[in-house]
Amino acid sequence: MIQLYIWTAIFAVLGYFIVTDNSIAEFFLLVVAMIKLNVQRMWFIVNWHIRHNPKNPIVKWHLDRKYQKIAEEMLSMHGVCDD
Repeated sequence: MIQLYIWTAIFAVLGYFIVTDNSIAEFFLLVVAMIKLNVQRMWFIVNWHIRHNPKNPIVKWHLDRKYQKIAEEMLSMHGVCDD
């Protein structure tokens, strides 16, 4: 219960400073925007790594399929038969 009072007091003091001083309000908004941007950046990095990691069997299958199609196209361009 005491922890609730401590958090309430912290947010009350922070709210008071935000309401009374515009520079603190702008600083608070910039910090929130910076945190949001860092979360989006980390989410993009993790998401990209999951989708493009060659150790992932699905990604490996897609890469192999793509390279096989390119190889077949190159062989057909140069007239090499696979007999």
